[in-house]
Amino acid sequence: MIHNGNIFSFTNQTSSIPPFQTMRLPINPDIVAPDGSLVRNLLTTIGGSMAQFDLPPDEFWRKQNEKEEIVTVDANVCITIPVGTQFQFRTIRHKPFVAVAITMPPWPGHSEAMLRSGIWNASFIGIENSSTKLTNSIYQLFIIVIFLIINII
Repeated sequence: MIHNGNIFSFTNQTSSIPPFQTMRLPINPDIVAPDGSLVRNLLTTIGGSMAQFDLPPDEFWRKQNEKEEIVTVDANVCITIPVGTQFQFRTIRHKPFVAVAITMPPWPGHSEAMLRSGIWNASFIGIENSSTKLTNSIYQLFIIVIFLIINII
């Protein structure tokens, strides 16, 4: 805390404050999701976790009970995916679709994702077509409540 130019810290709270974490985006994915997207696990804290999803050549489909919709995702589109929601995302252009997901509480592991019937066929791009393998790319950020989408131009 800064007050009148002086820096103060609260030593009685340091045990509950997690340490700083820093990492680079991994080149290789940790797993291939049931929908074919390449998943790279990012940072995890006590309260949540983050992962990046990379899908080949922007629509997002979600279904919960009888409610179903397709959302066009682009710059500054925000969406949520409540627990138990079936969903798929895909690109409709020739650019990779990259999303970053934040889960709270932290993602419990690979067994949490279950393959369900969606409205589109899954496609598998392989690491050779991953966005982290592309060079001289310009990143354009798209923010979604749960996904931060990065389109590689």
